Amino acid sequence: MNNVSLFEGKRCLILLPHYDDEIFCLPLIRKLQKANVSIQIIWLTNSQGMNMKINQKKITKRMKESERFIRKIIKQNTKLTHLGVESSIPDGYLIYHLREIFEFLKSDMHDMSATILTPLWENGHTDHDASFILGRILEDNGHGRHISFPIYDTKTKWLPFRVMHLKKRDKNLYIKIERKDKFIVFMAPYYYRSQMKSWIGLYLPMLIKFIFNNKFFFIESKRFQELKIGNNRLIRRRAKNDYEEIMNRIKLYSQENGININ
Repeated sequence: MNNVSLFEGKRCLILLPHYDDEIFCLPLIRKLQKANVSIQIIWLTNSQGMNMKINQKKITKRMKESERFIRKIIKQNTKLTHLGVESSIPDGYLIYHLREIFEFLKSDMHDMSATILTPLWENGHTDHDASFILGRILEDNGHGRHISFPIYDTKTKWLPFRVMHLKKRDKNLYIKIERKDKFIVFMAPYYYRSQMKSWIGLYLPMLIKFIFNNKFFFIESKRFQELKIGNNRLIRRRAKNDYEEIMNRIKLYSQENGININ
């Protein structure tokens, strides 16, 4: 079943932690465009690397890369919001700003039929996981239906990282990956030239995910506990010395809002 029924005739709010995360849900964005779904993309951090001195030129470059990508690939007028840049929210520390972001978003979410799209909780990056929690909180407070998509989605042992993955996929929640989508993903290093170092680790698994598969899966986030399996090494390496503090805050914030992520 080629399914976009959860989105048709609705508004879709796409919450992305970083510039370039949009390419990981590219097939879904393009399918929503064809279904005339009203799309708003909000980037939640300034995408400046963890523990790095703020470099405004690099932030601006990444912002422009994502804007050009969206404008080139999605022809309709998509609303783009740079919340992370406007609020100076650094990469890696999204969890510290969830309350203020929630207050900002709920004031603009009067449409109860809205669909909220975020990365899936995978224990691959603290910001991805924090955005998942944000989506769940918005849904639990009646501000729309939360759908999530995997960014890493891999359990292959020979890759340089491990993340949480889905032990089974909901066969009803997928869309076909078109040939054009595969070509665009293949060209990702061209669109995001500032991220060449990141592509060293991500490019091959991303190609495997998109080029050699014909289905892009996503899940209703409330089924997360039912579907998830596995553990990780990647998130600890990314967060470095702040790992324990950030993860404790994520777990505490989740518990306070009645979300089980264990």
